[in-house]
Amino acid sequence: MSKETVEWQYEESKNQWKTYPVTISGVIEKEHQLKNAKIHPSNNVVFVRLNGKAYEINLNRELQINVSNKEDTSKLRRRVSVFGTHDIIPVYLSLADKSARDYASKTATGPANNKIQKISCPFCKHANPPQNEFCDECQLDLRDIGSDSWFITTQDEDNNKSTPKPLVNSDTESEHAMEIDSD
Repeated sequence: MSKETVEWQYEESKNQWKTYPVTISGVIEKEHQLKNAKIHPSNNVVFVRLNGKAYEINLNRELQINVSNKEDTSKLRRRVSVFGTHDIIPVYLSLADKSARDYASKTATGPANNKIQKISCPFCKHANPPQNEFCDECQLDLRDIGSDSWFITTQDEDNNKSTPKPLVNSDTESEHAMEIDSD
């Protein structure tokens, strides 16, 4: 490793371990080796960067501390074997994660006894049975399409006729129609 590529050096006055790997995790691993070999009993080790600034590496908290003003400059990367609660990324369900069929059945307007009879494919407009996950005509995946593209056909018990009901907000639809008429 040439002098130009070395990022960290051990403090020159100590005369031990003059060069370290480029990554911070390599520096921490090297310090753990020193600590295990009982060469350096302290938890704080001072490293000098090539730009001349000195930093302490605290192994207990795994922080990089600027020696000149004693402030924490950055949190170092944890070892892979360490797992904490902050490493868990919360996953929230969104409308896109749910089946559009589930969304359609919950938001369908009309009497409570309406049954979904057909789902129209937004691509080829083929009427599919509600239990189909793929369009019979074009094989489009009907599970992953957003709710704005769905058209369901329900059976009204009062007059026994089928009426297609798009699952879009009727307010925005009427505003859009008014804009088109005014042009």
